[in-house]
Amino acid sequence: MARNLTGRKLKKKLDVPAALVLVMDAAADRKAAETVFLDMTGVVDYLDVMCITTGETPIQNRAIADCVVKRLKEYDIIPDSLQGYQSGSWIVLDYSWLVVHVMLPEIRSFYRLEDLWSEGEVLDI
Repeated sequence: MARNLTGRKLKKKLDVPAALVLVMDAAADRKAAETVFLDMTGVVDYLDVMCITTGETPIQNRAIADCVVKRLKEYDIIPDSLQGYQSGSWIVLDYSWLVVHVMLPEIRSFYRLEDLWSEGEVLDI
């Protein structure tokens, strides 16, 4: 994962590991819990990294998602898709190379994405 992520008007460059640190820090700043990153290269061909994190309420989940979007937008990295924001129980930020799932605890324990995608190696961020 050594590629650089750049936007059209971007003056600063951000590599994948640095982008993942930004996501981790943004989630932590909004008190997200149990943030996990899975390396999906070699598992699926349409995604490099999956992030799964948890907020206690829909309002907190929206705050986590907002913070992630804001931090990455500083590097002109914007999501291709944002789903579930209105309800806030499970928000998905799709950046093509990275997908961030922000979930309520009960949703996360029901869907168990870490188990579903257990072929993905857990990344130490």
